[in-house]
Amino acid sequence: MNEKNAYKNKRKCPNCGEWIDIKSRNCKYCGVFISKTSTDYAYQISKTKKNKTIILEEKKQCGHCGELNNINAVVCYNCNESLKDAKIIKRDNDILNNFFRKINKKNKRYKNLRITYFALICILVTILLVLTMIRINSFNNIILSENNNLAYSSKLIDSSNYVFRYIFGYILLFICMLNNFHPEILFYFNCNYAMMVKDAEPSDYYYSITKVGSYILSFGVLVYFLCDFYNVIYLRV
Repeated sequence: MNEKNAYKNKRKCPNCGEWIDIKSRNCKYCGVFISKTSTDYAYQISKTKKNKTIILEEKKQCGHCGELNNINAVVCYNCNESLKDAKIIKRDNDILNNFFRKINKKNKRYKNLRITYFALICILVTILLVLTMIRINSFNNIILSENNNLAYSSKLIDSSNYVFRYIFGYILLFICMLNNFHPEILFYFNCNYAMMVKDAEPSDYYYSITKVGSYILSFGVLVYFLCDFYNVIYLRV
C-alpha cells in the first residue's frame, strides 16, 4: 500500500524510465525535456464526475493506458509505450460544444417529453389542415351560390395547392422526428451514399446540432401553417 502511494504523483521518464515527479519538466536523472502533462491543456467545467474534460488542443491517446499526451509526443509519458498508432483526440473549439453536449444528454433523458412535443406539433398541423379545407370549401360554395356563372370560376380556390403544402410540411416533420430520435440514420446514409465516406462516426456536436435543429424546424413548420391559415380566414369574395 505504501509503495502504491509512493508512485501516486510520479511518472516514468520516457527516455531513461526512472520515476520522477509528475509535474517535472526535466528528468533529474538524464536531463531530457519532458512534454507537458494533459492537465496543462485540459480543465473541468465543474467538479462533478459526470462532466467530461474539455480538450483545448489535439492529443494523442495512449492505447495501453488511455492517457492523453502531447500531439508531438513519441512515447506515452505515463506508461512509456509507443504512440505510433495512437488515437488522435481532436480539440474542442469552444465552450459552445460542451453546451450542446449537455443539451444532448438532457434530450435523451426527457424522451416522453420529446414524444409529446412532436405529437402536439403534428396534431396542431392536422387541425390547421382540417380548418383550412373547411374554410376553402365554404369560400368556394359562397362564390358558386351567389354567382352561378362560369366567369366567376377563376375566383375559386384550388384546395389541392394547400394539400400539397401540408404534405410537404408532414415530410419535414417526419425528418425532424427522425433527426431527433435517430440522428445517426441520416448521418450514415449521407456518408455511405452521398459522400462515399466509410467508417465515419457522428460526434456529440453533430447529435446536438441535429436535435436542436429539429425543434427549431418543426416549430417553424407550425408557424408557417398558422400564418397560412390566417390568410385563408380573411379571404373575401
